[in-house]
Amino acid sequence: MRIVLTTVEDMESARKISTTLLQERLAACISILPIRSMYWWEDRIEESDELLLIVKTAEERVDELIDRLASIHPYEVPEIAVVPVERAGESYLRWLRDVTLR
Repeated sequence: MRIVLTTVEDMESARKISTTLLQERLAACISILPIRSMYWWEDRIEESDELLLIVKTAEERVDELIDRLASIHPYEVPEIAVVPVERAGESYLRWLRDVTLR
């Protein structure tokens, strides 16, 4: 199992990306959380409200998910970070694999 993190500026983008990844079975579940981000952009520190997408997927789907996410993401330089999951419940992992590896 892997968790892929990305941020977007609005709910419309979050829903579009989430729906696409779920319909294509690249993700089993996506959580959307409001966050405040601070970051360097064009030689200055920026601050903005964003939405964090926490995308849960099977390890075998990560490369395809990254490629698809990059192709539909509205940002010029999207954050796409993959986090390995060390442990998870067996029933959850079974469900996740069933959904994404059909």
